Amino acid sequence: MSLTGTPPDTPPPAGPLLDACRRLAAAMDAFDEAVARRLGIGRSDLRALNLLEFGPLPAKALAEQLGLTRPAVTALVDRLEKSGHVRRTPDPDDRRSRLVELRPAVWRTLATVYRPLGEQVARLDNDLEPSQRDQLAQHLHHIADLYGDARHT
Repeated sequence: MSLTGTPPDTPPPAGPLLDACRRLAAAMDAFDEAVARRLGIGRSDLRALNLLEFGPLPAKALAEQLGLTRPAVTALVDRLEKSGHVRRTPDPDDRRSRLVELRPAVWRTLATVYRPLGEQVARLDNDLEPSQRDQLAQHLHHIADLYGDARHT
């Protein structure tokens, strides 16, 4: 049996959309690896920084969103704080809690890395007719949901 639960002589699923998904996933993976190297951090650390781009979070929320234990996230945040990527600040809504936030220099670095790519994708988005854009976005969201569902099986 193969990893997919089918006999080894059964060809795996194929098609242009699946091929495009595989190519996109590989390209995104390679890009993230290059960004992590540029920042001198590991991939889990980069995933945490990406989440913090949306604003400060408590360690508990980071743990939940990264799928890590609280002790693992504590070690991750300690590592990122020591390397100067993040800082812990008081939570204005809870005196007992601390938030993890990106340091300004890291914001600037992430912007120089991600913004040009985002602008290129936005230009592609603008080249599509609204109905094409909506259909493509719907398909991509559906594919992302399929990956999310498959993660739990």
